[in-house]
Amino acid sequence: MIITEFFKKRRLTKFLNACENGDFETVSKLYSKVEINACDEDGRNGFYRAMGTGLLPIKHDKQYQNDFQRQKLIRRQKRVGAFLHAKGIDVNKQDRYGQTALRVCVDLRLSDVTRDLTNWGLNWDLPDASHSKRMPAHQAALHGDYYMIGQAVASHIDVNQRHRHLWTMASMGSYQNHPKVLKVLIEQDADLSLRDEKGRTALDCAVERNSTEAQVLITEHLYPKSAQTSALE
Repeated sequence: MIITEFFKKRRLTKFLNACENGDFETVSKLYSKVEINACDEDGRNGFYRAMGTGLLPIKHDKQYQNDFQRQKLIRRQKRVGAFLHAKGIDVNKQDRYGQTALRVCVDLRLSDVTRDLTNWGLNWDLPDASHSKRMPAHQAALHGDYYMIGQAVASHIDVNQRHRHLWTMASMGSYQNHPKVLKVLIEQDADLSLRDEKGRTALDCAVERNSTEAQVLITEHLYPKSAQTSALE
């Protein structure tokens, strides 16, 4: 019994490592011999290891500053991710920090990858386990990635979703002065009057941070006649 458990654990480790390394041949051979949603000690299953951890070298390894090498890595990991998705693995598995593969890719600014993840059914509104309970869509707004915000909107998320401190995507876009993010949200009828736990609206956040472009955009949207009058003056 002990020997059997030892070999099962070793096989699972080999499978998860293969997922992370983009080793399609090994993954395709072992997936039926392990519990497909089994995780490592940090709560990461094979999909997370392939499409999350497996892409982290893009941030840390200088060779992936080369676009050819970068795209080669992404294609390799996507092949494994697509295979596992087709086999019914839990693509929204959260690790012990509450993060998913989608959140990792958002932090890596990989909008071409998050597009595929969105099509595979990954959720933009799963809060992490941090104090703020931030969601992938909030993080995308913070980074100013309006492509990702568009993907999140296309997946039918609530554009007014809020994290623990009641910040919305619009608040984050305003605070960091990301007018393109705000344009996408405004087009989707985001409520700019919502207040965070300190009573601040998106416009208040823009004023506080002296985010000029965000201030102008929000003011023109909320007070169109006043904006026109100011322009004429």
